[in-house]
Formats: sequence, C-alpha cells, structure tokens
Amino acid sequence: MKTLKLISDNAELIASVPSDWNELSSVQIVYLIRMVENKVTAEEVKLKMLLYCIDAHIRKYDNKKSNNTLYLLKVSKKEFWLTAEELASIAAVFNFLFKEKDGEISINPLLTINPFPSTQCGCITVYGPAEGLTDITYQQFSDLMIWSTRIGESDMYLNKFISIIYKRKTAAATPELIAKMSPTVKTAILWFYYGCLQLIQAKFPLVFSGDGSSGDIVDGQMRTIDALAEGKLADKEKVKSALLYDALYTIQCAIEKANKVKQ
Repeated sequence: MKTLKLISDNAELIASVPSDWNELSSVQIVYLIRMVENKVTAEEVKLKMLLYCIDAHIRKYDNKKSNNTLYLLKVSKKEFWLTAEELASIAAVFNFLFKEKDGEISINPLLTINPFPSTQCGCITVYGPAEGLTDITYQQFSDLMIWSTRIGESDMYLNKFISIIYKRKTAAATPELIAKMSPTVKTAILWFYYGCLQLIQAKFPLVFSGDGSSGDIVDGQMRTIDALAEGKLADKEKVKSALLYDALYTIQCAIEKANKVKQ
C-alpha cells in the first residue's frame, strides 16, 4: 500500500491507497470494472478510484474574477483546496491500472491473486484457482489459452472458459451453471487470468515463443511434450495432467537443452 498525505492550514490527512493490482479489494475491482465497462476515461477512472478508496467527495468551484478553478476535496470533516494540477498529481497513484501502447491508453490487469476464490452462481457456491494459477494442471491451462481466443464472440465461450477452472465442492461447474454468475465477477476472473498469463510468460519465456497467438503457442508446447514423451501416449498424458508450473518447468528445460544441442 502507498501512504497518501495531504496537509492544509486546518487539516491533515494520512491515508493508505493501493499501489498495485493485488492490493485492490474485490469491492474496488468491481467498482473499477463498472467504470471501464461504462467507457470512463483513464484520467477520470484514476480520480474516481482515489475518491472511492479514501471515501472522499469533491466539488468544483470557478472563480470568474480571477479566472481560476479550484476543487474542494472533503474527507469526513477535513477539507482541502486543490488546483486541477494538484488533483491530477494525487490521482496519478493509480497510473498502475493502465498501459500505453501506440498512443492508446488501456486497462492493464496484472492481478495474480484471485479476487473471487469463491463466488455464487445462483444459490450454488463455486470455487476458483489459487494465486498465480498454481493449483491447475497444464491441460487446464492449455484449454484456457485456446478458449480465451473466443470469449469475445459469445457469453457461451466465456462461461466455458470459466468452467475450466471453477468447480463445485464435489463436482465440476458446467458452463450452464457459470451462466448464472455475475457478469462483473466473470470480468474480474478474466482479468485475473490475464494477470497470471503475463506472470507465467515472464517466468517461462522459452515456452511461450511463437507468433504470439494462443493456438501457435499451444501447438509448439504440444510438439515439445511429444518430443519429451518420445511419442508415448501415457507419458504425454502424464505431462498434461501435471501441475502447471511443474509441466512448464519441464518444457522450458527441454527447450533449453534442445537449443544448446543446436548451438
């Protein structure tokens, strides 16, 4: 967490605000998702997140005589007069929410801690994966990568995607059951996957070489698994059913070994 300190002639405020994605609460993530879905601008998102996290309100005052604009920030009974520049500078603590590429600013979810380890689908509770997807299998991860390419086409594909890693206490969660999950929670789970994917790609860069498409990457990994198993179906299934990080470590080591032989 980051400490925010504001001082005026009559008041002082010391507050803690999130400094990265994993410090956001599930409630704050839901608030953020709703703003993104409503196409709120990045600068406005940062300001609203600031106000939301410190439980503050703001009013704009235009001084026509001096042609100046000031903002009154109120936190409980404390008041702080700020210029637009000062307000933007404070709200910049939430710059970590975004990335800029080719002049375009977009949300950059780097969640690796699941904000919804359990959630409701109607009256049924379902349970999701651990931090960093450490408790899923390589096969599940491969399925996630493949289905993630289609989630923009239909809610049906998003439900299938989530059903791969969410389950009931004693049984699998079907896509039909996941369809009853809150759409906002579904987006949070998708953001969690994107954050974990970036983490995993950074840990195992050789495994994720290719043209960047999920199909190409999975195909390359399957070829490596086939080489590791020397074509034996039982051994291939053993790799695919292994925990994700164990399998990726094995594949990465095999690629490194192959690269040394080529050299």
